[in-house]
Amino acid sequence: MDIDITKTNENKLFERKELKGEIAHFGESTPKRAQLRELLSAKLNVDKAVVSIRKILSTFGGKTKLSAIIYNTKEAFDKFEPKYIIKRHPAEEKKEAIAEKAEGQ
Repeated sequence: MDIDITKTNENKLFERKELKGEIAHFGESTPKRAQLRELLSAKLNVDKAVVSIRKILSTFGGKTKLSAIIYNTKEAFDKFEPKYIIKRHPAEEKKEAIAEKAEGQ
């Protein structure tokens, strides 16, 4: 499975890069958000905590289109990312956030 980034837009106001791309996954199921976040973070050499997958659009034949956002910092991610998108993130990251919050108190 490989991600081909087709369009990149730098949004300096929101401290992020907005990406559009395609994934070829012939003979496999549509990739999950967690897989896509890991693939994008590895491809772009960024922490997966600043990667947000906005949209996954599967088409017939093993191709999927995606829309993603890469924030410059974790603080920008927390400040600008809508809560309903954050809820779509995998459960293991929610557990990490709860553990960090408990340690801070």
